[in-house]
Amino acid sequence: MYRQVLVQDEYQDLQRILWRPNIMEEIKQFRLTTVIYGTSIAPYLAVRCLHQVGLDTMEKNPMLAKVIIKDFYVDDLLTGANSVKEARKLKGQLQETLGKVHFNLRKWTSNSQEVIHKENVASIGHLISDDGISKILGLLWNSRDILYFTTRVIPTNNRVTKRIILSSISKTFDPLGLVGPCIIKAKLIMQKLWKLNLSWDESVPNDVHTEWLRFQNKFEWINKVKMPRQVISATAKRIQIHGYCDASEQAYGACIYARSTHSTGNHLVRLICAKSKVSPLKCISLPKLELCGALLLARLVSSVVKALDMNIQKITYWCDSQITLAWIAGEPYKWKTFISNRVAEIQQLTRLNQWRHVASKENPADIISRGLEPVELANCELWWNASPWISMDEQFWPKHDVKFPDEMPQQKTNCISLVSATQRFDLFTRYTSLTKLQRVIAYIFRFRVLRAFRLFSIRHSQRLSTDP
Repeated sequence: MYRQVLVQDEYQDLQRILWRPNIMEEIKQFRLTTVIYGTSIAPYLAVRCLHQVGLDTMEKNPMLAKVIIKDFYVDDLLTGANSVKEARKLKGQLQETLGKVHFNLRKWTSNSQEVIHKENVASIGHLISDDGISKILGLLWNSRDILYFTTRVIPTNNRVTKRIILSSISKTFDPLGLVGPCIIKAKLIMQKLWKLNLSWDESVPNDVHTEWLRFQNKFEWINKVKMPRQVISATAKRIQIHGYCDASEQAYGACIYARSTHSTGNHLVRLICAKSKVSPLKCISLPKLELCGALLLARLVSSVVKALDMNIQKITYWCDSQITLAWIAGEPYKWKTFISNRVAEIQQLTRLNQWRHVASKENPADIISRGLEPVELANCELWWNASPWISMDEQFWPKHDVKFPDEMPQQKTNCISLVSATQRFDLFTRYTSLTKLQRVIAYIFRFRVLRAFRLFSIRHSQRLSTDP
């Protein structure tokens, strides 16, 4: 891809190289005229040129420009259409538009053979496996519109080290978090290793060794996990987004579902994505972790809505913590710093009337915060389809009748201190004789006058007088 992007003439001299095939020949100078890979700026230049093609096409064909700008991952295109006819039309437009700028697309594959069956496979470099399965950005897709996961157990010797465990965990690729309840168990094992402060090649303790082998042996059941690729009904007339959040003492997480209403009135609910994080090593109360889960959900929904780029009629956030809902409903200045900062960001990303309470047993985010075995995840209806009533009409949803506690934790307390400052003036009580008091006050007034007119150098008699 980089070699298809030309460098302007005035900058080509900066890409001069010296070269000779062997030491017997004379050294020659060459000037590279295209973007070279291996430099930090190369990915940006290539992708920016691709985006410019989309921008140039925006006025003539907005839908095609949108695909070019948003559906490319560097030089890999992952897009689709609502019908075979539309897909073939889009494919032809992409080939024509990008071919003009020498971004020639090849290695086509599709879950429908009708999209590419008329093409000469040899000429377009069409690659697809015999069983109808292809791998796209680490995920496996097959022609039956099913996304599924695959893994293999890596055999280990009797000696298990920190390096071996972390290497195995890092090979687990789940960008959408669809098997997050299983992955969180691996994250918790990783956190235990960091707590132990072991060296990379030091054997792990027996309890961690046993836990890791148990997880590793059960993780192969992830091969049984399958889910539909399509999350929105083909004839959807109304689309809603529902997000759930929850936390436990070990982890917190969030999951998002799409609820699309069919033209017949039926509702289709599908899992879009999920995300989880382990609790920090520093001890934090459970209500604070619940708030962290709510913030994670708000950020995740914001990213998903931008990525979907659909007409979404309603967004609802579900949380099973009444304290968290009370924090979100209050003004940020009322709470202490940890709560205040997170509540302020949540209020910027969401609206108060979008938050609702859900029972813990009906909260699918509870699964990702506590973890689940792969053999149980494959048939877990709550995880894949959300709360059972979410696929019903809204009149069957839980009523929003949350009662906030009178005294909230982490609330700022205002301390008011009253200080009474009194000045004691005892001149009138110091003298018992009125005549003497009059003389003292007269001397004070005379000193004040002399000071005001700076007459300290003038000598005055000690005797008081009414004369000026």
